[in-house]
Amino acid sequence: MTHAVFVHRSGPSCASYRYRAAIPAQAIGATVNGGEAQALIFSKPTPDDLTLAKAMKADGLKIIADFGDDHFNHATWGPVYREMVGLADALVVPTDNMASRITKYFGCTVTAVIPDPYEEPLSTPHANGASRFLWYGHQINLKELSPWMEYLTDLDLTVVTGENHHWKADYLKWTPAIQTEQLHRANIVLIPTRKGVEYKSANRLVNALRAGCFPVCGDHIPSYHEFRQVAWVGNFSTGIKWAQAEANHLNDLVAEGQEYIKKFSPETVGAQWRELIDEVCR
Repeated sequence: MTHAVFVHRSGPSCASYRYRAAIPAQAIGATVNGGEAQALIFSKPTPDDLTLAKAMKADGLKIIADFGDDHFNHATWGPVYREMVGLADALVVPTDNMASRITKYFGCTVTAVIPDPYEEPLSTPHANGASRFLWYGHQINLKELSPWMEYLTDLDLTVVTGENHHWKADYLKWTPAIQTEQLHRANIVLIPTRKGVEYKSANRLVNALRAGCFPVCGDHIPSYHEFRQVAWVGNFSTGIKWAQAEANHLNDLVAEGQEYIKKFSPETVGAQWRELIDEVCR
């Protein structure tokens, strides 16, 4: 079996560390940020990663670059990302939209589209009632929630996010335990979206279903569209009203959604990583 090391400079508080390194590594018996390897997988590459990748490739290791965010035109990260594309033996992304961007920018095809796995434990559907609402995510994404405040003022809404000075209302500081606790308490998970980040994955939607909640989502992110049979994906304010009107029938949709998202299990996603790594190193 090919030995691989995932390289990610952030820690567990970073979603991409968990979804693009720690969880896949655990699923396939790989390691993160250390150990013997025949292949190195760089997720969210940094300048130091680029230096390491060049040295390790010169020593005969295979280099896999995993791009979850479109930072190719960023002043600081863009040059690193672009050079990593040329250096890598394989390119991986979490969504079809991200794959199409790489093709547009570089004229090449990505090696594999591997989605984010879920991380939440399975919980019995508890969306009926639609009375307790939750938004959770990185504080940079609060800009997705703020424009909808007039529709949220009368809701029993809990916000779970990182420490910040932008959100003027109360919020709970994010930890993995708080995220899980609040997902178990909530009926509805709110996921408004915005233009400009169409490359994003649907990990919050998937985790909401896994935790037994019904997701109400905006429709700007293409990776959400496949869930339209089991979640609201469309006009955000209409989605809130629809969920309230259908409050007694949401658990059935969540249960159906939990069946659908089995393909996002760590085991299934890990198998995709294993297949890619073995192919690259063959």
